[in-house]
Amino acid sequence: MRVVTILALALLVACGGTDGETSDPSEPEICDGIDNDGDGLIDQEDDSLQAEGALGIYYPDNDGDGFGDLQAGRLLCDMVPGWTEDSTDCDDTRAQVHPGATERCDGLDNDCDESTPDEGVAFESEDGEITDLTELISSSAAPYLIEADTSGVYTFCEGTWSIGAITVAKGQDVQILGIGRSEEVILTGGYQTLTLGAFSTAELRDLRMTEHTGDNGAAVHCAAEAELTVQGVVFEGNESTQTGGAMMISSGCQATLTATRFLDSVSGMAGGHLRIVGGDVEATDCDFSEGLSAAGGAVSVSSIDSSTPSSFTCTGCTFQANEAEVGGALALLQSTATLTDSAIQGGIATSGAGIYLGAGPGAEATANLTTVSFDLNQLNDDPTAEGLSVFAGGVISHDPYEVVTAAYDYEGSSQTVVCEAFAGCAAP
Repeated sequence: MRVVTILALALLVACGGTDGETSDPSEPEICDGIDNDGDGLIDQEDDSLQAEGALGIYYPDNDGDGFGDLQAGRLLCDMVPGWTEDSTDCDDTRAQVHPGATERCDGLDNDCDESTPDEGVAFESEDGEITDLTELISSSAAPYLIEADTSGVYTFCEGTWSIGAITVAKGQDVQILGIGRSEEVILTGGYQTLTLGAFSTAELRDLRMTEHTGDNGAAVHCAAEAELTVQGVVFEGNESTQTGGAMMISSGCQATLTATRFLDSVSGMAGGHLRIVGGDVEATDCDFSEGLSAAGGAVSVSSIDSSTPSSFTCTGCTFQANEAEVGGALALLQSTATLTDSAIQGGIATSGAGIYLGAGPGAEATANLTTVSFDLNQLNDDPTAEGLSVFAGGVISHDPYEVVTAAYDYEGSSQTVVCEAFAGCAAP
């Protein structure tokens, strides 16, 4: 009898209240201040709470915009801060997203209505504050100037936007993104439009940059130890009076280009599309077509000096119908280019219809070529010559392909070919 009594008291302590009210696991939990089912949770603490006596179903409002998350509703006995009767929020992590919100160009369904398109231009700072730039840009009498003096994300929706310049301040981290169909997001009319300050970083993605002008890098100029990432961008119809018809990479800038196209660019001196001097570029699946310059119809690469080398690496790239006095596709001076699984086609030049290699004091130009095809490249003074034409000092390391110059024809297995100034190429 004594054992039974002790057991009964233990059960009463486990499932009972200090006021003498007892609990039963078979009883439903209701709003009465008692742990009815004896599971240690009282009223709205318990997910098994029944509707009897409850205020109703409420929804968490985690972002504080007054609209709740339908998927997380529950019964409440008492109102709790941060909960609401509304259940129509489609993103409870962003205060700028809720029914009736203004639709902005930010890639979000701001008004929770998928039929409303993103429009305009916006900037979101690192702390999440969003500024709509649409009216400022649209109403500007001249191409609009953006001073990117704080880090954040600029988003451009479909349309043609007249942007005079985007200047990224020293040490800032900026993204410039197209929203919607990339071919319909167009930035135009600028002068050396995107310029990166020292130690800054910038990402350019999913848009078109057309009809920009400048002295060095009409659309993009990256220098001073900055970092640039470009993906899914089309550069078309840009023109520089000096170097880099579309883009200039210099003074320690590190650039990565992916799935990017360069079309119909012009520069007066070097690099019809791209000029690299004292910087490094790694490109993947890029196309360089119809570039025009004095040196390097598509790309010109040179080093400032032996302590500041330049390099150009391209995998899966195509060079088509580029033209220059020297280096129809590529002109290399005291620098290194590495091409893999790429094609050079239709290049035209007086010297180096495909690639021009130029050595300098204490440094040579080097082209490392693996599975690179040359087709229909021709010299101005010899339309029958095609292939890799070299008239200056340099070294070529290559996988099997045919090397053709006006002075020397070479066809062989994978090895190194040394090209002497004005003497053509020969196996060492």
